[in-house]
Parts: sequence; structure tokens; C-alpha cells
Amino acid sequence: MGTGKFVTVYPGQWTEREKPYAEEYFAKIKELEDRGPINVQALISGKIEKGTQGFSNILEVKEDMMLYNAKKYDPDNKLYQDDEYAKSLGYKAKIAMPAFSAHDDSFLTAFNGKARDFLAVTGLHHEIEQLAPVYAGDTLYLVKDKLELIDLTPETGSIYRNLVLKTTGSVYNQDGVKVLEVLFSARENLKSYEDPADMGDQRGWESPDWWTRPEHYYTDAEWQEIFDIWAKENYRGDEILYWEDVNVGDMPNVTIDGPIHASCNPTPPYGMAVGGSRTMKELADPAVRAKMTRDPKFGVYVPEDMKEWDPEVPPYDDPRAKMGPPPGAGGPPPKEIKRSIFINFLGRDFAIHHINNWMGTHGWIQNIRWGIMTHPTEQGFDFPKNTAVCEMIEKIPACQGKKCNTHGLQYDVMKIHSQVYDKYEKDGEHFVELGFWITTINDDEIYEEGGATIKLPSRES
Repeated sequence: MGTGKFVTVYPGQWTEREKPYAEEYFAKIKELEDRGPINVQALISGKIEKGTQGFSNILEVKEDMMLYNAKKYDPDNKLYQDDEYAKSLGYKAKIAMPAFSAHDDSFLTAFNGKARDFLAVTGLHHEIEQLAPVYAGDTLYLVKDKLELIDLTPETGSIYRNLVLKTTGSVYNQDGVKVLEVLFSARENLKSYEDPADMGDQRGWESPDWWTRPEHYYTDAEWQEIFDIWAKENYRGDEILYWEDVNVGDMPNVTIDGPIHASCNPTPPYGMAVGGSRTMKELADPAVRAKMTRDPKFGVYVPEDMKEWDPEVPPYDDPRAKMGPPPGAGGPPPKEIKRSIFINFLGRDFAIHHINNWMGTHGWIQNIRWGIMTHPTEQGFDFPKNTAVCEMIEKIPACQGKKCNTHGLQYDVMKIHSQVYDKYEKDGEHFVELGFWITTINDDEIYEEGGATIKLPSRES
């Protein structure tokens, strides 16, 4: 990057440029500590003003947005779409998908962008604990409970300030019930010139050169593999999966979605996004494929009008239009990029579909966790590991020796594999731990990893 020299930084020793923004961040941490647990009744009665430290957003849960996401990611699941079916299982009505209301940028607090010239973001690890269902008509309050900043810069010094940013938070409904607990964490790596003039007109965003991964053409044989996976996809639905019937080492049927023709766009304060692709199993029907053209560059099937393929986005209010970019935003991607990058929670939402297929509607996703860009050394950077969280792939027996080593790109598939690595009883309830990993069509490159804690019925109860 450029011809100038970069500032060498040391852990806990802030440069004159960094110091005011470090003090700013630590002040936010202390303000939350001094606030203590938020007064939930004061929050929902309007006595705590929006913008108060730790109180970020209010989300009105709209039925049309719930259905939009369900039809995109898990269209066969009646629990997300059918009120009467949901009532038969003991719910008040259909429920939202687990991550519907947990938006990462609404919780994660960036380090001020004025503190550096370049930013590389790696080591994302996010978690959602699902405590109660979310229904259409709910009003949800997104609250930060704790901020942490961990300086992992090597003692020997580095041209990168390696910071782990971590936020834990809660989401409450209009009755004061906590429906979600969340953890959002990322590693920000900051770099600055000794002479600011060397920056010139360069953009301030660094990333591994994801886009050099060769473009892939889907052959007839690969399409047959995709069709075969779709044919073997097992939507359990109302059939009960009992905890006693699950064994450590079990591997649910692989699911595959895509090739994804576009990523999605974040829509704060929603935890899910608009745009992107829905699952494309209709392509297994030759009559559907016959109405489409085959892209000569990628070998994907494309309808004449993409509006025929993806659900129309319901009206929504995006506060970013009023606020501008978030503090510390990195800047635009390079002009030469031709394929869009998959946003982190696109894979998570297709993974939820994968998990639901396996566990059925009588199971409950207690916790869903996911990560991308977790092994930066393999991606062209040599950054310390995000010690604030674990990398889930290390817990999955089938993934021993493997790494999350790339980024999902436009026209990749979501090929989702998983394995049960633990099962246990706790407080009279029965749980299994399932790890998942998402690969390209050839299984040789992993671009997202994650896991889920799943509560299952027991024959004993």
C-alpha cells in the first residue's frame, strides 16, 4: 500500500492520533458499566430516550417482512408461515426466524475511523441465544449490555493495531420479556502512515484478495450433483426427532442453495437483510429450467426477469438513509471487483434452513453462532486470533485439519454440511451441539463456519 512508512504500534500504548478515540471508546465502556442492567419497564414505557448509551434501536415486527425472509430461506417450514400450524405446537401464532431482530451493526461499536488510514476487518464471530419466540406485531427493543475492547497487538510491535471489539446485548419485547441475548465480535486491524500525506487518494479499506479465486462454471455433472442433493433433502416437519435417537457423530443430509446470484443488503435494525437469492430448488424441475437461459460465463440458470425469481421486498424504513455511514465505516470496494461478496448472515440463514430440515418443527434452536474470515494467516494477513471467541470449526470432528479460508462470492452455492459433536441434559432439558460449515461446490473451500445448540424433545418427558 503506497510508498510511505507505517507507524509501529504497541499494545496499550496509544499514539497521539489514536489516543482521543481510545479514550472515547473506553468512556463508552465505562458508561455502560455505570448504567448497570437497563430498567426494562422504563425502556418500554418511553422513559429512556432512544440514543441513550446502550439503547440503539426499536423494531416494529411486521408480518410481511417475517414472511419475506421465511419464503426466501426456509419456504417449506410451516412454523414460520402458518398461524394455525404454529398454534397446534403451542405458539400464539407463526414465529419469526431466530435471527430476525438481531442486527450486528446495531450492536457492534466500531473504533472511530479517524484513528487510522487503513482498516482490515477479520475474525467475525456472532452468536444469538433464542430465549422466546418473536411474533408479528411485537415491538422489540435492542439494548447493549456490555462493550469490550481487547488489544492483541504483539508485544514486539506491529504496523497493525489489532483490536477485538465485542458487544453483548439483549432484545426485549413490549411485555418486557427478553427474547434474545446476543454476542457480536470482530477483529479490527488499523494501520496508519507516519506521514499522512502518503495516503493520497487511496481507499482506506484492506482485505485479502478474495476476488482472485477463479470464477466457476457449473458443468452438467455439477448440476446433476445439485439436483441429487435436492432430491435427498429431508424436510422433517412435524415428525419428531427425539434426543435419544441422536448420536454424537451423526451427519445430517447436506443441503445446497444457489448458485447465489447476489448477496443481500443489511437493513438495520433487522437482523436479516433484503435482496439476495432465495433457495432455488424449483430448478430441479426441467420445465422450470426450460424457461430460463444458461449464463455462458458461470453456467447458471437465469430467468428473463429476476423479479420472477426473488420475492418482492416489503416496504421498510432504513435508518441508514438518515444517519449516513456508521462511524469507522471502511469505504467503497475496489472498482475492479466484479463479483459481490456474501454478507456474513446470508450463510447463517441458509444454515438455519439446514438445521430446521434436520430437527423438525418440534425442535428449538437455542443458540446459533457463525463466523467468517476466521483464519487471516491463510488469507494473506498475519493477524492474531480473536481470543474473545472460539472458532467453531475446531470442535467439529469431520473438519479436523480444515480451515475457513475464503469468502463466499456471487454465484457460489451454499453447500451446507454439519455434524453432531455433543449431546447432554441440563436442568431437565435435552440438548445437542451441531457444528456446520459452508463450502463451494467442490467442498475444497470453506467460507463460513458455525454451530447451533438445539433443544429436542425427549421420550422421557
